[in-house]
Amino acid sequence: ALIAPTDQKPIELDLTDLYQGTTVPALQLPVRSGDVIYVKEGGQVYVQGWVDDPKSYPLKRAMTLTQGIAKAGGLHFAASPGSIMLSREDRQGVVREYQVSVSAIRDGAEKDIYLEPGDRIYVSGNPLKVGAWGVYNTITSIIRFSIAGGVAAF
Repeated sequence: ALIAPTDQKPIELDLTDLYQGTTVPALQLPVRSGDVIYVKEGGQVYVQGWVDDPKSYPLKRAMTLTQGIAKAGGLHFAASPGSIMLSREDRQGVVREYQVSVSAIRDGAEKDIYLEPGDRIYVSGNPLKVGAWGVYNTITSIIRFSIAGGVAAF
């Protein structure tokens, strides 16, 4: 078994800059005999709220917040694109929440965010659209029931 001396600590590399086309100086470190390279699994991201298919999705390399929402089928009619919450656990295990505007990302006012394993994206609903969607859903359910059941709707 290989046991590292206690005075040596692992070097952790953040490759986010590499995804953005920028160099990562730490990648210039030489690899020597006996070095161990550990690559974490991609993990999962969770997309919840007003998207078409809310559930967990495998995290792909360089996957962004807008790509995660697209994986979930995109924003639902009743979604509020200016009110998205990203929850992420930091290195100390504290969950931090970040307010994100997909509208601002689309307009180029904000940069898209690279996702990390365990990230949770919650898409809030627009109260006016949620109400309209509820009315629409109720009416279409009544019409579907009346057609399928052979009963008059009103």
